[in-house]
Amino acid sequence: LGYFFRGSGAFFIKRSFNKERIFPVVFGQYVRLLIREEIPLEFFIEGGRSRTGKLLPPKVGMLRMVMDAGADMRPERVLSVLPIAISYEQIAEEKTYARELSGAKKERESIAGVLRATKVLKKRFGKVYMRVGEPIRLNEIIASLEKPWQDLSSDRRREVLQEVAERIMFGIGQNMLILP
Repeated sequence: LGYFFRGSGAFFIKRSFNKERIFPVVFGQYVRLLIREEIPLEFFIEGGRSRTGKLLPPKVGMLRMVMDAGADMRPERVLSVLPIAISYEQIAEEKTYARELSGAKKERESIAGVLRATKVLKKRFGKVYMRVGEPIRLNEIIASLEKPWQDLSSDRRREVLQEVAERIMFGIGQNMLILP
C-alpha cells in the first residue's frame, strides 16, 4: 500500500525518534520545506483513540515541528491548524470491541490480519461524518508570545505546545458527532 499512499502525497515517519540523531533533524527540515511551500499537512495529534472511541492525549511531536517552521515564516504569512472530527456511523471493528468488552484479550495486529480485513472493505458501514472546527492561527500564537519562539526555554515551548494541542483537541471534541 506504500506505493499508493506515497503517490497521493503521504509520507511515513517513525513512531518515535528516541535514540535517533539524524532522522529528526532531516525530517524537521522537510516539514519546514513543506510549510514554506504552503503544502497542506495532515497529521493526527490525538495519537489514536481508546477502544471505546475516546480521544487519547495529544502527541505534540509533529505540532512542535510545525510550530518551529511557523516561527521561521515571514510575519504576514498565515499558518493555521484545522481541528477536524471524523465520525463513523458504524465501525468495522464493532464485533471485536464487543468481544474485548466481554473479557476477551485484544488481538495483536499483523499483516495476516490486514489481509483478512480486506473483506471488510466490501461491506457498507453507513455514513462517515467529517466536521471542521474553527481554524487555530499558529502564526498569531507565535507572534503573541513574550519572546521569539526560538528564544523561549524548552519548558516554556513545551507549555505552549501543550496549550495549542489542547485547543486542537477541544476543537476536535466540539465537532465530534455522538452516534449510536
